Amino acid sequence: MIYQISEHNWERFELLVKLARGETKYDESNAKETRRIYNLFSNKKIVMLIRLYFPKLASTHQAFSQVNSRIDNIIFDLNNSDKPMDSNVEVVLFEFEERLRSLEEEIIQNKDILVESNLLPRIYKSLCY
Repeated sequence: MIYQISEHNWERFELLVKLARGETKYDESNAKETRRIYNLFSNKKIVMLIRLYFPKLASTHQAFSQVNSRIDNIIFDLNNSDKPMDSNVEVVLFEFEERLRSLEEEIIQNKDILVESNLLPRIYKSLCY
């Protein structure tokens, strides 16, 4: 799932660059396209997985979600603007990738704890910053 989100983020990056340059707009009335652009299905899946199975990832996920919300706001603002806007598109998208990598690294480092495959208790290592 993390790899799918990372791949989708690069699609969003291309869209954001075109929106920022004023080269394209997307049809907000097209619900399927809007859900895809805002990555709504994947975001909901991640929230449910973390809440149900991996609550220890909650703080790292919150940091990830905050950056994702900033991207959504930029997409909305750019799509509803009549002129190209100067925004920190690249900075926010790279921050998103960094948060995604942190989430992935936290999962990897704490795999045994998260899936309860260890016999002896281990200390959880949060990577939230």
